[in-house]
Amino acid sequence: AQSLIFPFSSFSHTIARETPTSVVFQGSPLGALSGSVRGNVVADVVRLAISRKHPNAMIEDALPGLCVNGSRRGSNRSEYDWLQDGRRVECKSSQIQWASNTWKVRFSAVKTPFFDDLVLVITTPTTLHLYSHDGTFGASSCGVTSICGAIHINVVGPRGETRWDVAAAAILTKLNAPSNGCEHLFDIRGDDEIVKSVLAQRVALTEQVFVGVPMATLCPSSRGICIESIARE
Repeated sequence: AQSLIFPFSSFSHTIARETPTSVVFQGSPLGALSGSVRGNVVADVVRLAISRKHPNAMIEDALPGLCVNGSRRGSNRSEYDWLQDGRRVECKSSQIQWASNTWKVRFSAVKTPFFDDLVLVITTPTTLHLYSHDGTFGASSCGVTSICGAIHINVVGPRGETRWDVAAAAILTKLNAPSNGCEHLFDIRGDDEIVKSVLAQRVALTEQVFVGVPMATLCPSSRGICIESIARE
């Protein structure tokens, strides 16, 4: 078999098709990370920030638990993120994203049977907004084929509003409404020293190598679509 090698510059017109989401997150410390790595970084940032705000709280690593086949889970596959004063805490984060003519946040496959408290983190280009979720606001079932009790949580901004900051304010207003039981915990600036510290410790060599490389910040599905477009050319 013969391989073909082309420089990225040959397909700059395809690679440069940026989405509104990727455009607003350009230059953001977390925006250059893949979704899975960003989720792990945000969880570490939140845990560290909570421990500093509540120095008397007992915060411990999650217990690994067991897989469905009875084998012990790895430490990186726990069913929740950490223990706080004996309660299981799950931390889920979502970047604000442009989809279907609106800015929105979506927390996917939240496995409700496996934690006691849920912390939602809305990531914008400038700030991490932390909320304690009430278990019902914005929630919908994952369907009959999903793990029992798993839900999606969606909160959308005004349809047709193109400014992310205006839409984000509307999303936060919904979460702050007295009609639900969600509680605003606190905010963390994207350039906070805690974020910088966790990024320096958590980001793998692979992520560092690909910083600034075309398509590096795309999610796997978007990257696949882009590569298919290049192959067809």
